[in-house]
Parts: sequence; C-alpha cells; structure tokens
Amino acid sequence: PESMPVWEQDVEDQLTALDSLIAQPLAPAMGATEQQTLRRKLGELEKTLAKVELEGQNQTFGKATVHATVLRVPPTPAPQHLAFASQREEGGEVHGFTVDLPSSLFMMVKEREEMVEHRVLLMDINDQTMFQDENSSHVLGDKVVGISLVDTVVANLSDPVVLTFFHDQLPRNVTPLCVFWQEDPTDSSGSWDNYGCTTVTGSSQTECRCNHLTYFAVLMITSPEITYVHRHYLSIITYVGCLISALASICTIVFLYFRSKQRDQITSMHIHMNLLGAIFLLDITFLLSEHLASSSSEALCRAGGLFLHFCLLSCLTWMGIEGYNLYRLVIEVFNAYHDHFLLKLCLVGWG
Repeated sequence: PESMPVWEQDVEDQLTALDSLIAQPLAPAMGATEQQTLRRKLGELEKTLAKVELEGQNQTFGKATVHATVLRVPPTPAPQHLAFASQREEGGEVHGFTVDLPSSLFMMVKEREEMVEHRVLLMDINDQTMFQDENSSHVLGDKVVGISLVDTVVANLSDPVVLTFFHDQLPRNVTPLCVFWQEDPTDSSGSWDNYGCTTVTGSSQTECRCNHLTYFAVLMITSPEITYVHRHYLSIITYVGCLISALASICTIVFLYFRSKQRDQITSMHIHMNLLGAIFLLDITFLLSEHLASSSSEALCRAGGLFLHFCLLSCLTWMGIEGYNLYRLVIEVFNAYHDHFLLKLCLVGWG
C-alpha cells in the first residue's frame, strides 16, 4: 500500500514537539539517554521532510530552535552546484551561514541512479543539547547545521562541500575548528571529529570544507590568554635579557681580541669572537624586530625577518664550528696546517 501523504502541518507539529523536548533541562543521570531520544526524533523528522508535499522549489519550516529547509534538485543532464544562504540572525554569536554543494555531488548520484529529482535537507539547529560529547565541548553560537541528501550516503567527495559561518570577531585566545558529529554505534553517545574537514578562518567568518555530508559545527578551542600586565613584564624581561646578552658579547669580544695578541694560537680565539658576533647581531635584530614588524613598509619588515633568520642560522653554524674546532684540539695529535683555515671557516659560518 502507498504511504499517506505528508503535509506541512505534520512537519510543523514534529518541529514544535522537538523544540519542546530541547527546551526541557536534561537530568544529569539521564543526559546521554535523553540526547539519544532527541537524535532519534531528529531522524524521524528527516524522514518526514523527505516525503513532505512542497508548494515550491524550496521551503523552510520551523520558527524556534530547529529550522528545516528542503531544497528540490530537478534532474538535469549536466548537474550544477547548489548554493543556499540562511536568513540573517540578530542577537547571537552566529549571524547566518551559507552552503555550497559541488556539482560532483549530483554527478555521483547520477552515476548510481537514473535521472530523478533529489532532495537536500538542511537542518539549522540553534541548540547543542542533542550534540553534547563527554568533554562538554562548546560550539560557536550553539549552532549545528545538518546537510543530507535524501536516501543517499555521501562521503569521499572529490570537491568539498563548503559551509560558511558568519559571526562576530572571535577573541584572540579562541581558535575555531570545523567538526562533524560522529555517532558511536556501541552506545548512545557521540563525539565531534574533524576528519575530512578543513578550516579556513577569517576575521568575521569561518569556512568549513568537508568531503561528506552530516551535521557540522565550529568547535571553539580556547587557550590561556596572557593579560596585558603579564605581557608587559615578559616584554621587559625579554628586552633586559637581550641587552645583557648583547653587552656581554661585546665585552667578551674585546677581551678576546686583546687576549689573542698575547698568544700564538689565535684560531680558537677568532672562532669564539665570530660566534659572539653572531649572538650580538641576533640580540640586536631581535630587539628591533617588533618595531620593524609594526612598520608600514612591507619591504623593511621582510628585510628584518630575513636578517633575523640569517643571524640565527649563523649562530647555529658557528656553534657547529666550535664543536669541530674542539675535535681538532682534542683528537688530532699533530697540528695539521690548513691553508687559509680561518677564511674557510668564516665562509662557512657567515655564508
């Protein structure tokens, strides 16, 4: 027997019932079970949306926590990408989102089946209650967006599905990460995972590029933020330490210079002086790097960064030369003569 037709009112009734369940506070002992119940209700809603009679090409249902949009994809010889933009939301962390489904998604479906009309379901959920993992992870704006193709499991797409969240500027100690909900078949729980998803961040938007369809969100990863007072004191300690290191390097170079005139073996002294010179240049360049970075000249900033990198590599190279010279002094029994030995070392150390 043919199934009974599903009308808009049936969908609205299910959405209202689901909103009421989400609004109820979860008991601590029954949290996982109630989440499973909510997700089962959500699955029943998706089945209803797959069969609902639509008046137009696209239709959106729901007015509270859960919104559902059904997109009809007519059969075409050459499938094209499908784009959708949600309505702008005021008063929340997330102001809206856009979805861009690649044409390869519908090409894949076309290869499996005949040319028939397909439906794309977009679930806009503004509450994380049914998607809470054991770590109590927090997603951006409690916004979870579900994307699915009716009666089709979509995975390993050649072109990614692009889901863009528009939001306020995030704090400096927060890193957004695009994730999807991974259901655990062994029990009633689940977890957030980022496998197959790439995150592209912007000042007021986060773009998720994923190779499959499911429920997506932006996970908020926080790191300890250094206060202004602590940053100020740390900067002072850094500047003082670099200045002491630079002054000590200069004083030691002067001492070694006069010391080398009183001894026959001056090669080791010159190696020490070159290493200290590299350390001095590294300290001075590091002290100036902040001012160069804040400069309006990009060329000056690049030059400062390159010279800082050069000084660091020179320090490491002269440390290696110090080790080689120590090997010569300790291991080699006879002091072998090398033509222009110090010049060759300088070419290696500074080149």
